[in-house]
Formats: sequence, C-alpha cells, structure tokens
Amino acid sequence: MDQLHNMKEIKFPNGTYKDWEEKVAATLKGKTVESLFSSTYEGIKRKPLYTEQDIKGASNYFPKGASNDWFVSQKLPSGLSLSQLNDILQTEFKVGLEAVHFETKEVHIGALEDLHTLLHSINLTETPLHVYTGVNVSDFYNLLKEYLHTQQVNLQTITGYIGMDPIGEFAQTGELQLSEATYSSVANTIKEVPNVRTIWVRSEPYHEAGANAVQELAATMATAVEYLTQLIERGLSIDEAANTFVFSYNVGSDLFMELAKVRAAKVMWATIIQQFGGSTQAQQMTIHATTSSINKSILDEHVNMLRTTTEAFSAVVAGVNSLNIGSYSSKENTFSRRIARNTHYVLKDESFLNKVIDPAAGSYYIETLTEELAQNAWGYFQKIEKQGGIISALTSNTLQQDIQQVAIKRVNDIKNRKKKMVGVNMYPNLKDTLVPSETKGNLRKLRIAEAFENLRLQASEFKQNTSQEPTITLLNIGKLKEHKPRTDFATSFFQVGGLQVQQSPSLETIETINEWVSTEWKGKTVCICGTDIAYEENLQHIVQFLKEVSQDCFVIVAGKTKIDGVDETIHLHSNCYDQLMTIQTVLGVNKGEA
Repeated sequence: MDQLHNMKEIKFPNGTYKDWEEKVAATLKGKTVESLFSSTYEGIKRKPLYTEQDIKGASNYFPKGASNDWFVSQKLPSGLSLSQLNDILQTEFKVGLEAVHFETKEVHIGALEDLHTLLHSINLTETPLHVYTGVNVSDFYNLLKEYLHTQQVNLQTITGYIGMDPIGEFAQTGELQLSEATYSSVANTIKEVPNVRTIWVRSEPYHEAGANAVQELAATMATAVEYLTQLIERGLSIDEAANTFVFSYNVGSDLFMELAKVRAAKVMWATIIQQFGGSTQAQQMTIHATTSSINKSILDEHVNMLRTTTEAFSAVVAGVNSLNIGSYSSKENTFSRRIARNTHYVLKDESFLNKVIDPAAGSYYIETLTEELAQNAWGYFQKIEKQGGIISALTSNTLQQDIQQVAIKRVNDIKNRKKKMVGVNMYPNLKDTLVPSETKGNLRKLRIAEAFENLRLQASEFKQNTSQEPTITLLNIGKLKEHKPRTDFATSFFQVGGLQVQQSPSLETIETINEWVSTEWKGKTVCICGTDIAYEENLQHIVQFLKEVSQDCFVIVAGKTKIDGVDETIHLHSNCYDQLMTIQTVLGVNKGEA
C-alpha cells in the first residue's frame, strides 16, 4: 500500500517547448527544428508540434447546431433515362439515400411530364431536394411549382436546395449568363419558398481546376458577397438573403487542410454577415460537400475508395450539412454507388461521427490551421474585392492565372514524385484495363494523375498494335543485397510508365557482366543497378561495353553519375514523368507527346 501511495504522489516535471526543441536539435544532428517544417500549396508552414500558444487569439466559429448529422445526398448519374433514375431513387431510398440530388445540366427536365417520371412515388414533404440549376433557378422552380400543384403538395413544405450559381458557371464555361432579371427572379423565388435555399455557391469550378484552399475560400466568399449585395438591393433583408445560401465545397485528400478549409469558411461567412449587420442565426452556414475528382485516377481504381473515405471524413468532422461521396470508378455502377453510399454509414453508425459536434475543436493543430487559412483567404478575398469583385477578377483572368500556377505545381509534384499516388506514380498495377477519360471547360478540370494515365494508355496501345510489351532490362551488378535497393526503385520507376521490367541475375564480376550482356541481353534499353562503390570501379567499362555490343542502345543508370555514355540517370529527385516520356520515345511507344 505504501508503494501504491508513493506512486500516486510521483509527479513528472512539466516539459516546455524549449525542452522539446533541445531534444529535437540533438536528434537532428546539426539541423534546425525548422528543417522539419513543410510547406503547403496555400503557402502555410506546417510545424511538427503545436501547443496552446499557437491558438491564442484564434477566431471563434459557429458549429451548425445541436447535431453533427448530415444528409446522405448522393448525386444521380448522367446519361440515364428519367425512368431509370426513378428506379435508382426508389431502390436507394430503401437502403440509406436521404435526398434527391441532381444537376439539371446532367438530368434534363424540360417539361412537367419529366418531373412526373423522375419523382414518381417520391414523397417530397419528407425528402429534401438538392437540385443544382446552373445559371437560372426560375425555369426549374416554375416546373416544380406546377408539379407540386398536381400532387396537391403545399409549396411551403418543400425543403432542401434548389440553387443557381451563374458566376460559378462563368468560371467554368467562360460565358457570363447573368442579368438584372436573373436577380429579380431569384429574389421573388426566395419569398415564395423560404425553406428552400436558392443560391448555391460552389467551390467546384476552382477546386477542380487545381486551386488551393485559400483561392477556393476567397472565390466563394467574393461570389457570395456579389449575390448578397444584389439581393439586398432588391428588397431582401440581410437575414432573408443570408438564409437562402448554401455553399458547396469539394473536399480533397489533404485531411487536415480540407477539414480546416470548411471550418475557415464558417469563420469567413460569419464575419461577412456580421459586417452586413446580420443576426447570429444568419451567420450560421449551410454547407454541402462533395468528394474531389482532382485526385482520382483510372489507374488501380479501388484505391479511389481510400481517397473518398478520407475526404468524407474531413467533411463530416468539419460539420457539413449534406454530403455527396463520389464513385470510386470512372464507370459508375450499382456496386460503386453502394460502396459510396455505405461509406456514409460507416462514418455515422460505426465511427459515430454524427454524435459529436465539432470534434476537431481544441486541437492545437487544426485550430491553428483554421485560423491561418481564414486569415490568408481573407487577404485574397480583399484582393478580389479591390479588383472590382469576382466577376472582374474572372473577366481579367487574374484569378485563373493564379489558380493555374498552383495547378502546374500540383502536376509537377506528381511528375517528379514529390507527391506520391498509389497506383499512379508508385506501386502500379500493370494488369489494369485502361479507358481514356475526357475533361473540358473554361477553367479546365484538373486530374493530377492524368499525365501518368496517358503514359500507361500509350504503353497499352503499343502492346495492342505490335503484340509486344515495351520492355526495359535491369542490369544488376554486385550481390543481391547490394543492388536490390536500386533494383526495386528502378522497377517501380519504370512500371508506373507502363514498361515491363526484365532483370539480369546478380552479376558480381566484370567477366560475368560481359558474358551476360554478350549472350543474354537482347534489348535496346538497359538500366544499370548497383552501389556507388560498384559504379566507381566498373561503371565506365560497363557503359563502354554496352555501346560496343549495341551502338544505338540507350543506357540508364539508377543513381547519380556523370560517366560519359550514360543517356539518363534516375534517382529520388528525378522528374519521373519527363524521363519516362523520353524512354517511351526511345522504345517507340510514343512520338514525344503524352
């Protein structure tokens, strides 16, 4: 008992940040703590450790209410008939779907009969509508009003979002379809359906073009201010106007940054409404979220399930009101829709993320990231406003240029493997059956995996056209344990470009190397794999011998070297994509374009 009592009385000394820095400095052997910092696309420095000091002065933001639950709002696919879509709705409402969600540019509703077909047996007094109408809400709304009259349903009982975003459409298409009549019409619609949100501000045009979180937040807030101003000019109070907004954010796989992005949006919206003189209730934000497509790939598609799950987690922890989880497959089907829909219930019923309001609150890291993101985005938002607002920023092309710079960096980070994508630029599945995908638009939709997808598609087409697989030989010099690290590195390096790899045995002497090259090697392209010591001793001779055996052979070395006769070197800092393009050209796989 005395021992137990003594143990209870033991107190550990309080550690300080300075103590931690000293310990880390000793571990880093001369490097500074700052060497552990990393930079984000938003220009924010991520630190390895956050403390209470970091969150002092952080903004308060508004949780969405008494619940962290969200609507399961899976968007209907395009390309199907209205009766087929109704079948999907009828089936999926029985197994977890909670909203009718579609876009009118993908699901064409041109007449009253179309709504009868699509919404057959759907009880709209119990089911929210999530309908994005593009540049104008009035056409769909008038048809819906007529349909509800035939169903004897009171218009006031309808809930959800039936919203437009003509400025977002301008960003995507380059065509501004916005007039005084558009604003006047939507103002009248707001008065008729107070329970339906008719302004749908989307981050999609910017996110899917490659924008960082700062640019997304600034663009959506600038768009919202433009809409707010126009509605107030048409007689709506700030509270009436604010309560008709729904914001839609695409959520990527940078878990903490995307989580902070949604939280920062709440900070910014509350600040804007407060400055307009709105009430505390009006400062609360309604947010729909959808998983990103920028980081999805047709390569090893099942890995997309992991990406969408991470994105959904970020969204619901941040506190969204509704969520659409995209299909893991480029060809959406019943199975892929079921996986996406069931992900909601893994997060709800198995992870209980709908039980805790704002579970990220108090995290030194997330609170700091939220504050930094909100501050940086507010600065960029003010920059847009000084240019005359979002329409001026888009018309002058300055916003698009800023976004393009980030998009280029994202793509380059994938090409040089600074950022890794499983199945794309690391750990490829060469048994994939590949189908090209299409992207179009003014703010072009970016998919960061596309460059490597094209490499793989070209390799696949080469095999189909020639009945031969593009192949590269690895010349392994030294013992297995010596060359294996670079052999493994080179294998993965080439395979992500769709190249098959053939390996020599472990060749430990210059004589065995010469014999194997003379008698066994049949290829045109070879990659030498060995240690730096082996290169110092034998690389010059090996390269010369390879050129003697095959004058037009293309010699690659795994590792850095400046030996004459070496055509390429591959290493950790290589631009993997550019070098694979060159190698594919040498092998006749492409004509220098991907």
